[in-house]
Amino acid sequence: MDAPLSLISGTFRLSNAASNINAIRANGTSAANAIGANKRIWVAAGTLNVLSQWRLNAGELRITGGTVNVGTTGTHYLDYLNNSPIILQGGALTIAGPLWGNASSSTGVMEISGGTMTVGNAGNAYSAEMMEVTPNCTFTMSGGTIVIARSTSFAENYVNLSSNATVTGGALQIGRSYSCQPYLSNQLYHAGLQPDR
Repeated sequence: MDAPLSLISGTFRLSNAASNINAIRANGTSAANAIGANKRIWVAAGTLNVLSQWRLNAGELRITGGTVNVGTTGTHYLDYLNNSPIILQGGALTIAGPLWGNASSSTGVMEISGGTMTVGNAGNAYSAEMMEVTPNCTFTMSGGTIVIARSTSFAENYVNLSSNATVTGGALQIGRSYSCQPYLSNQLYHAGLQPDR
């Protein structure tokens, strides 16, 4: 079964710290497994694993505690479209591959006030940015940390093109904290505000 967790509508809230759930094993971008309209995944405690790429298609991913792991290889990405909110208030969001809009015109909402978002934990198998915030994505950061774990062969690794961005706090970390060499100190691109670096 590709998706042991099948959300028809409403909110699935994981709040038991002892829980470790493999929600989607494969095909996370199919219509049946994507987080669509009127659907919300909310992780307050515990661990939710998506063992493939994953798509937010008008649905919401909210993390207030616990951990969400997306993918296991550099081919596994998280993408968004149709005003999908990614809300990180605490805990951890770890994406094996890149985070980006489904297309350059994709709309979304990214709100980071706490916790840690790690992108490219296993690398990036695509000729594209490691993290891209599209022009039509609202970007707000008041706390927390974005970690670009590994470099990509693409010219830029962090691209924030949001035309509606507000940054009052937080940090952008390039490379892993345990690394003695930065992975990509000169590969940032932004067209507006960005987290402190």
